[in-house]
Amino acid sequence: MANALGPNGVTDRFGGGLDNGFIDDDAANGFMDIGTMRQQWGRADSILGTPEFFAFPVPFGAPPVVQITRASPGAPLAPRQVSTTGFVIDRADTLPSPIPFSWMASGITTETVVPPSTRFNVVGLPIWSAAVRSQKSGKRNARILCVGDSTTMGAGANSSAATGNDKAYSYPTALAGLITSRGSKATWSSFVGNANAAGQNAYDNRLVPGASWSAGGVTAGGYAQRTTGTTTGLTFTPTDIWDTAEIYVFKGETSVSNSLIAGIDGVDKATISTMYYNSSPGYVFPDIIGGVAPALHTLNLRGVFTSGAIHVLGAIAYNSTVKEVTVVNAGWSASKASDWATGTEAFSPTPVIAAYNPDLVIINLGINDANASVVETAYMAQMQTIINAARTSGADVLLVIPNACDPAGMGTKLESLSNRIIQIATNNSLKYVDLRTTLGTYAEAVAAGYMRDTLHPNATGYAKIAEAIANAIFPAP
Repeated sequence: MANALGPNGVTDRFGGGLDNGFIDDDAANGFMDIGTMRQQWGRADSILGTPEFFAFPVPFGAPPVVQITRASPGAPLAPRQVSTTGFVIDRADTLPSPIPFSWMASGITTETVVPPSTRFNVVGLPIWSAAVRSQKSGKRNARILCVGDSTTMGAGANSSAATGNDKAYSYPTALAGLITSRGSKATWSSFVGNANAAGQNAYDNRLVPGASWSAGGVTAGGYAQRTTGTTTGLTFTPTDIWDTAEIYVFKGETSVSNSLIAGIDGVDKATISTMYYNSSPGYVFPDIIGGVAPALHTLNLRGVFTSGAIHVLGAIAYNSTVKEVTVVNAGWSASKASDWATGTEAFSPTPVIAAYNPDLVIINLGINDANASVVETAYMAQMQTIINAARTSGADVLLVIPNACDPAGMGTKLESLSNRIIQIATNNSLKYVDLRTTLGTYAEAVAAGYMRDTLHPNATGYAKIAEAIANAIFPAP
């Protein structure tokens, strides 16, 4: 942007806005010179747990006074080692998610002029924006966790019983495709829970559990993949190239020597113990395997146990050589807000959100609550529990108002609950996407060919939902 010379000799230079594909630093900066005084301001992202240096867009004639305002909850950030070219901040946070902050510096001018950078920034989603900036700069993956019921799972995409590889046509899968088309490589190379689907391979063709695998404890995305035998394994073959996998296993046993053997393409890579020498609530943290070249690999998991069972909560695969946006579908068929907001174990639906370390949590819950005529104040409290857990994990939150359903079976219950979601969004200063606007009324959605049945969209409807969400979190350039 060209410099603008004001009436009092004020030179004004500004930066910011949406990313245009060019990333040259970690701050969207502006600066203003008034006589011999210079003010600078901007946004930056702290991505490490150790001291980091942040450069000013232009140098000062002498070290300025710097003020920092953190854009997300947590310990305050304070500048130190302020010089003419930048400052250092420390971080007490342990999570690797980027911490976005704004800064202001006041000092004296020099003659150096450097144009400000153009940045990716979505108003209302500072943590997510920081994660995308880090991803675009080649520093780390960004991660979206999609929390919801069967309309997040993708039921109805190709069949009424979720038997037509419906996950491949769910809105989170379509969202990954749209983000890729808009400039950031995105994948859906993951599974979390079992989605409460009757047939895992029928719902998700990439996932093949052996005969010794069944539904386990309640977790995000439904129920864990549970094995009590060593004769058959579970295989997962993503449709994207990958070389690294994070495997999430509940570690809560104190005396039983159970373990999970993890391999790639039939070659064992790691033995993951399920023992954890502590009391409830246990422990969930990813065990990471790799050591292969990027390709279309198959992840192999099999149990070795003494007694009890082994619970695999999920797995996330990615290509470590290309930083991506990972879209994780944690849809749980038939779930209500009360299902998500319950449990105190580390693997329980709400506490385990932090283990997946998302940058953005998208929450779409309400259809089953309306269908069950839940008490609306209880629903609001349960939704608040989920929101609080997502924010505590270090993520931004986007709420989704469900698609309209057949009023003949639901009356005005869903409409009333949808208005409660708007109230929740207002109370928490959250962005939301209203699918009643996206797909229209139930009659309009049916006429447009968006619905599978009285509750669920079809693949076309899910693609439309993905577009609305993409427009809210990753606008087209």
